[in-house]
Amino acid sequence: MEDLHRGEGAEKKPERRVEGPGEKGKSEKKAKKDRRDAVKKAEPAAIKDITTSNLQDQLALRAATVAQERQKKRQIEKKKEDRDPSKELLRILTKSLGKKKKEKKTGKKKRKKKRGSSSGSGGTTSSLGASSRGSSSESESSSEETKLEPPLKRKSKEKPGSVLQLLVQHARDQLDQTAKVSILEKTADPTNMGIKLASYFSIVVRPQMGQAMGPLREMHMLTQAMDLLRQGQLGLCGDVLAGRFMSLHQSALDGSWSSAKFLELMPLEDTSAAGSSVIMQARKHAKLAAKVANPDWVWGAGKAKGGRGKSSSWQDYGGDAKGKGKKGAKGRGKFKGGWSGAQGSEDPDTGKRKEKQPPQPNGVTERGKAMSLKESIGSCRSFAQVGCVLCWWVIAGTELILVEKAAVSFLGDFLQSKVADVQSYQIKKRGMIFPLREGDLHEVTSFLKQTRLECVFEDKLVEEWSSKAWQYVVFCCLNRLAGAAACPSKGRWTLSERRAAESIAGYVQSRLARDHRGAGLSEEAWQKELASRQVGYGGEEVSICHKLSWEQVLPGLPPETHGGCVDCLDWVGPRTREFLLSPQTLVKDVAEISLPERMGRIHAVEGDILKIACELVRRRICTWVPLDNVFEVRGRKILNGLFGVAKTTTLESGRPLPPWFTALLTEARSDNTCWWHIYLDNFCAGERLGASSAGDWGRQCHEAAERCWREAGVISSEKKRVSGEVTVQELGAEINGEMGTLGISTAKLEKLCLTTLWALAQPRIERKTVQIIAGRWMFALQFKRPGMSLLQAVWKYVGGKEKATEKLLRQVRGELFSLVCCAPLFQCNLRAAVAPLVVASDASNSGGAVGVSETLTQEGKDFVSTTERIERGIPCKPAPVLLVSLFNGIGGCFRAYDVAGLLPMGRIAVEINEDANRITARHWPGTLQIKDIHTVTRDVVREWSARFLQVAEIHVWAGFPCQDLCGAKAGRKNLMGKNSSLFWEIPRVVTLIKEEFGATVVVKEVLENVQSMDKSATEEISRAFGAWPYGLDCVDAVPLRRPRFCWTTEVIEGVIPGVVVESKSYWKQVQAQAECPKTEQWIDPGFQWNGDGKDIVFPTCMRSIPRQAPPPKPAGLEKCSETTVQRWREDSFRYPPYQYQPQYLLCSEDSWRLLNANEKELLLGYGWQHTKTAWSASRIKQNRVGYSDVRNSLLGDSFSIFSFVILAVVCSKRFLPTIPYVVLAGRMGLAPGFRAALRCSAPLDRRLQYGFSTQDGSSISVEHLNRLLLRKTNHTGSDVRVITGEIMNAKTYPRQSVAAQWWHWRERSKIHLDDAALSVKTQQRYYCALRKLLPTIERCKCADDLDLKICNWIRRMWKSGEPLVYIGDGLCAMHFFMPWSKGKVPGAWKLFAVWRRLEIPSRAPPLTWDLVKSFSSYELSLRRHEMSSLLLLAFHCLLRTGELLQLYPEDILLGRSHGVLSLKGTKSGKRNAANESISITNELVVESLRSLLSYRRQCGGPSQPLWSSSHAAFRSRFKVLCDRFDVQHHAFRPYSLRRGGATDLFQRTRSMECALLRGRWESSRVARIYISDGLSFLPSLRFTPKTQSMMNRFSYA
Repeated sequence: MEDLHRGEGAEKKPERRVEGPGEKGKSEKKAKKDRRDAVKKAEPAAIKDITTSNLQDQLALRAATVAQERQKKRQIEKKKEDRDPSKELLRILTKSLGKKKKEKKTGKKKRKKKRGSSSGSGGTTSSLGASSRGSSSESESSSEETKLEPPLKRKSKEKPGSVLQLLVQHARDQLDQTAKVSILEKTADPTNMGIKLASYFSIVVRPQMGQAMGPLREMHMLTQAMDLLRQGQLGLCGDVLAGRFMSLHQSALDGSWSSAKFLELMPLEDTSAAGSSVIMQARKHAKLAAKVANPDWVWGAGKAKGGRGKSSSWQDYGGDAKGKGKKGAKGRGKFKGGWSGAQGSEDPDTGKRKEKQPPQPNGVTERGKAMSLKESIGSCRSFAQVGCVLCWWVIAGTELILVEKAAVSFLGDFLQSKVADVQSYQIKKRGMIFPLREGDLHEVTSFLKQTRLECVFEDKLVEEWSSKAWQYVVFCCLNRLAGAAACPSKGRWTLSERRAAESIAGYVQSRLARDHRGAGLSEEAWQKELASRQVGYGGEEVSICHKLSWEQVLPGLPPETHGGCVDCLDWVGPRTREFLLSPQTLVKDVAEISLPERMGRIHAVEGDILKIACELVRRRICTWVPLDNVFEVRGRKILNGLFGVAKTTTLESGRPLPPWFTALLTEARSDNTCWWHIYLDNFCAGERLGASSAGDWGRQCHEAAERCWREAGVISSEKKRVSGEVTVQELGAEINGEMGTLGISTAKLEKLCLTTLWALAQPRIERKTVQIIAGRWMFALQFKRPGMSLLQAVWKYVGGKEKATEKLLRQVRGELFSLVCCAPLFQCNLRAAVAPLVVASDASNSGGAVGVSETLTQEGKDFVSTTERIERGIPCKPAPVLLVSLFNGIGGCFRAYDVAGLLPMGRIAVEINEDANRITARHWPGTLQIKDIHTVTRDVVREWSARFLQVAEIHVWAGFPCQDLCGAKAGRKNLMGKNSSLFWEIPRVVTLIKEEFGATVVVKEVLENVQSMDKSATEEISRAFGAWPYGLDCVDAVPLRRPRFCWTTEVIEGVIPGVVVESKSYWKQVQAQAECPKTEQWIDPGFQWNGDGKDIVFPTCMRSIPRQAPPPKPAGLEKCSETTVQRWREDSFRYPPYQYQPQYLLCSEDSWRLLNANEKELLLGYGWQHTKTAWSASRIKQNRVGYSDVRNSLLGDSFSIFSFVILAVVCSKRFLPTIPYVVLAGRMGLAPGFRAALRCSAPLDRRLQYGFSTQDGSSISVEHLNRLLLRKTNHTGSDVRVITGEIMNAKTYPRQSVAAQWWHWRERSKIHLDDAALSVKTQQRYYCALRKLLPTIERCKCADDLDLKICNWIRRMWKSGEPLVYIGDGLCAMHFFMPWSKGKVPGAWKLFAVWRRLEIPSRAPPLTWDLVKSFSSYELSLRRHEMSSLLLLAFHCLLRTGELLQLYPEDILLGRSHGVLSLKGTKSGKRNAANESISITNELVVESLRSLLSYRRQCGGPSQPLWSSSHAAFRSRFKVLCDRFDVQHHAFRPYSLRRGGATDLFQRTRSMECALLRGRWESSRVARIYISDGLSFLPSLRFTPKTQSMMNRFSYA
């Protein structure tokens, strides 16, 4: 026992006994009792004798007394509260452990006091409790046995069934939905009633949020606080909020959540059957049990007071230990990761046992210092090690406290930020790949978290884990790109995720298979390498210029007595020759010149500059130029520079010259001969081998090439010669035949990754560094172009246009790190299989389809066959011809050269019509387009001359406007008119072309216009042009007239076999005979032409201009019959009246029409659907009739290719062979924009043709076409015109390379099966009503409450004045989305029925037959054929408004006096999944429809609906009719047509069944209501005098 006071009379208190954890029994109770007695006895004496010497002890005793009283109060309050099973279990688990820890600390303090008081008797100490050491020793063995027993087992022994009670109570507290919030006070406030918000959070919200821990913690805390607030526990609610505040503050200070999460009162726990506190105690028990049970565990030697102890051994790859001890004593080590191995080893020098060093925390070396990011980068020696290091930093690096702030900040930004600005992935939909989950990579996550960073570099670990480490890093980058959190969440892979993971694993393993151990890259080497690089003016990376000395320059000069020059003028084109002879023509104006910041300098040794210059002049390499003669811009002389670049190989003397050049000079010097050199820069040929191929063809090709080079004197480097190798390095890329990959080598990729990581490890990354690194990555990314999308902010930073903010720099770092993470993917898989099918999001011509195709159409097979033949043949080089098409139109000039088989070097189109420009851009991409001819100035033409230097001829075509020259126009002004006067722009532009291109370029001209112009106009044009015109007409080849005059500088006579020229009065007529095509080759199916075989031809094509009234003096009106004039009038006077004569009509069984656009295109020689792209798809849907008029007008302004292909051949006779006209006429069916070889033929046909029709179509598949398309892909990413190989302008035009007609499509619309039952409008109505009903449904506790709650909702809607439609839509929507609710709400439907009876619906009143006929007659008088016919049809067939406006001509079949109407997609038809039909029996309706169908087919065929405008336009027009007839007060609506038709039918037939069938009502009750209500309206129907007058005036006879 130890005295309280060491002096006389001092009371003694029992000495405190250190007990084991969990120890109970008499010794503990006795110790507590003795402690309380000692305090009671010591208190009076202590208070009486307060002196300076014992003041400390007295205060300590007083504090102990107060603490004891507070403890008693807590125990009393605790007994009053209900016992919580989970807390009880926690107390059981923690009681002994906590006491053990506390008594250890108390015992330590006691030993310190003891040690301090042993030196003298005057010292004082205090002890708050005591126990017998004897009792401690007696219970030691029982305490150890109790510690080894699991806590739940002990609880079960003490009270069987308590563990089950504990689990049930815990689950109820966490997830029980029936748990209600209640307070002591009774209140009717619904806020304080109902389920816990915490239960709602656990059941509903938390599963949807995934791994978004930040929002989850916030919502969890808020729900707990709101539940406490509802219970009235304001104090505890405040504590929860305060704890959350402190945890957020601490997390901001620490930069992590590891410590801050323990400051929350109600933390967010992981989902587990046991509470977090129970799990923690169980884990602690496991550690204590392992500590006692492990025989290898020993004490460690303490280093210093309060310092760390040493553990017994190291773990394999991880673990740490720390111990507590004092100086000169031993401290017990605490381990993380286990114990193994012996206690220590013996020092061979001293013979003393050495303690083994303890394992350090992750990333800490043996010296105890953390391995930094820079140290880890510098330690990488292979690509596999780079992956392991990256994965370690991503998984465990951010948790390392000792790591530098820069790395933590950078990795934190990468892992927490997202690239894609998309909706967060709360619920991952089926079939989605991203975000990728851990799946099979969970092992690498758990392993690296327990592994030290230094162990990552061990060979065994790298070999085992490098593949999965790289996969994990790639996963992080791809998830971040997809807009999700970078680190994969836990969970198994779906099938799509597994396929993606296997693909990534294949790329990774391919890279690792070619990995090798290198020297790595140190920070000093990295800095030195970057310092030797600079960025050029264009932004590219260049080497630093080295100064040249006299000794370096002299050996590189030609010998003094040898050498010479070659006249380059003999090797260049005429334009280049002209520029070389007159270089001043290339000099820009001073205002247009932008000078670089630094001018060129001579990088040479200062003392050798003059010496080098004199030698260059002496050897006639350079010449002296006076400084005054040097070109000067704004006071600055424009000078060149001289510098040297370091070479990797040098001479023995160290001079940097190439080996081939050194050998050449040595040989020339030894033989005393002159030398010359043709250097083949590079040659590479590869061969694709099969499983059993030997590769002999490639070797033989290489040997043959080598022989040719030797015979021609071409030098080939033996050092670089490679033949028959599986893996080669070529132009910086590695071609690996064994792996089937193409990309940069793994060694270069490793160095690039390390270079990037060194830059990221710097405190600040410089712009120059980013520019150099990004440029190097671009070389690697060209083998996997999608990887270029990783760089966005980098280009902003490198360009210098945006300020280098912290946000931008973080984005730059993130993008560069993403490149490193995805490095294994940047290679091309040469063994990737070509898909045997093709999928298109919009494969239909009308849009809105998703299609899959596995077979080709005839057009597709034709295209593949022709294109493969072209590829196998001799490549066609462009002819040095520039086509300039003034007033280009739809590209007739370019089409003529395609048919002739000539590929020009360039095309220039001048056209102001946007629709025509769309056609040209589609069929001839890359054409230089200029809208207005007035903008063609000298500067513009000068740019043409600089762009097309190689042209030898320029063919200028011009078809100037004919509006003021055409004979069909009355009062024409010829060349004085506004449009035709543009003719005078042609000679102006031609003069500019001749002046700017020079006399060496031949300019040929072709002008054309209508042949019906006046003779005076013809003579005026001929005088201005200087030649008489040729007359051309295609009537000798096709049944269509297209007479045109053509003025040209060329002579047609004798150039083309089969073309005959006959002289006329003031022109020369050209005749070219060819076989006339059959009608089935160009006419639409279902129509016939009565003029076929009767020597009748169609009149010339004219512009389609709909008019309200006929034009003045229409051409040919006096020759037309009344029937012809009537047709002209019905067609809105679109064309001259003579074109409506019977011999020019195309007729079907029930209609007539003129030639449509598709037929005109074929007969004019433009190919199938040449003008189809004049309008966009969306614009066509808005106005189909206008689209048809535009196409016909464009064709009316164009010439015939059958005629003008003659001019194309004549102008190109220098580049083409002699071609008979019949061959040219047989190629007019070529697809628009396609140029086939002259041996290919393509007669007219209603399909795309490419000049070769295969007989055996089974040998050509979709895979063949896919391979062809892949070969046509441009390496720069630009869209390629597949049928010609020309690059399309991707910056301006969308991708339009292929035609949907090449494939047979199996279309499946984008339809969700659940939504297919409802139309879009019905879905919108249902959703709108559900928004109002859903809160009521959510408040229902069970299905029995549903009816009552909804009835109350209906009553509230009634009182608030809401419309009845919300009630009906809401109930129907509830039954649709919740089918189980049918029959559960009879009361709600009863109230709905009562409401309907009280509130009479607003039904459309019925129209009468007489009034409808008057409406129709009035519209017909205004030539509104559509409205006139549709009014009669809707009334007669009882059509709904939507059904009426969706009708197409093909839906109507008319006979002589009857007809049938087919209805698709009707209301009742959708329910039965069948189309419906109605008979047409009224003769007036039949004839009206017959006239309308004829009109419709003339405007564009069956693809256009009967009503060409919008639904709103129909309703608006119907309202105008009601106003005009003064019946607006009756409130007629378009639906009145159906109501009136049903009423009229019942009145005539007196049969409800007949009306029911014709109106297609499923319910006879509904039909009866409609008809009865309509009949009740008729007696009140009164017409005003104005109405009567209008009806009498407009009525059918």
